[in-house]
Amino acid sequence: MPPGAVAPAASWPLVGRGRELDLLTLSLGTRRGRGGGAVLVGPPGVGKTRLAAEARALATRNGWVCLQAVPSVGAATIPLGALASVVGAAAEGGG
Repeated sequence: MPPGAVAPAASWPLVGRGRELDLLTLSLGTRRGRGGGAVLVGPPGVGKTRLAAEARALATRNGWVCLQAVPSVGAATIPLGALASVVGAAAEGGG
């Protein structure tokens, strides 16, 4: 990495969000031995993406297959359009 560059946020330790991460991993089912799900909502900039990345990494390390739905501008006009990529991946055997 060039001098003065900042490391990507996903490589930084998650600090001060232990309770939220515990609740999220519990709802995902990683502690009960079965699948689950979660939806993270909140205003922009509160750390939803970072929290989701940490939970996904934890679940993956524990052998879970994780799919992430990320909306696009085009998908925003279609009801549940953000889930199109996830449904497509699941239909192809990805989850």
